[in-house]
Amino acid sequence: MNLIPFVSEQPEPSLRRSVLGWLMRLVNRNPHRLWYVWKSRLLLFYGTEDGFDTQRYEAPCWTCGGSGADDYGSCDDCYEGVHHVTRTMLRRHVVEGMLFHQVVETGRIWDDAALEELEALEAWHRRLTGRVRHRATSERVSREAEAWMLLVLGQYRGLWQWLNGAGVQWQEHVGLPMVTLRFVLTRPKLWRRRLSQWWLRHAWMWRDGLLNGVRMLCRREWNEVPF
Repeated sequence: MNLIPFVSEQPEPSLRRSVLGWLMRLVNRNPHRLWYVWKSRLLLFYGTEDGFDTQRYEAPCWTCGGSGADDYGSCDDCYEGVHHVTRTMLRRHVVEGMLFHQVVETGRIWDDAALEELEALEAWHRRLTGRVRHRATSERVSREAEAWMLLVLGQYRGLWQWLNGAGVQWQEHVGLPMVTLRFVLTRPKLWRRRLSQWWLRHAWMWRDGLLNGVRMLCRREWNEVPF
């Protein structure tokens, strides 16, 4: 039973798809929740399905640190240092020779026998052991690539919203064109927002101080009345 069609031929090369795939790879190294929504839509339109991979991950036990034993003997929260095993099917998408994975939500496998049965299919490529780790890339570079990706896709309104602070909040840096422009545009708004928050936190102090001063002044004037 072939769950995912196997694609042996890629479409004709495209400069736009190549640039888009390169930018997607940079963004994918520092993902956030919103990025996974974009990734699903982009792979649907620009990617080519290329079978699937499987992943087997043994989660270490935090109680014993993966040793399988604690201060009182054998650890009760795990089996030989492994808390649980996750087996997942990952759909492969290729964008101009660059590979991207997508987790198949209905493709979780509960034992090794079912995993090996899936790996016997023609569309299967390889098994990934452990977590999928990407090449280290700074957050600034990933967010810069995110902005250029919106520009390449022609999402000018989304790019303008991104430049004005929309999207995921992250520590802002300067040094690259788009992140520097975002920094310049959002800095006045950030200070206005901080000023308004400060005023909301301290306005009651000013109000109470003013009211107390008025009360004291009225009380003093009342005591000076000659009758």
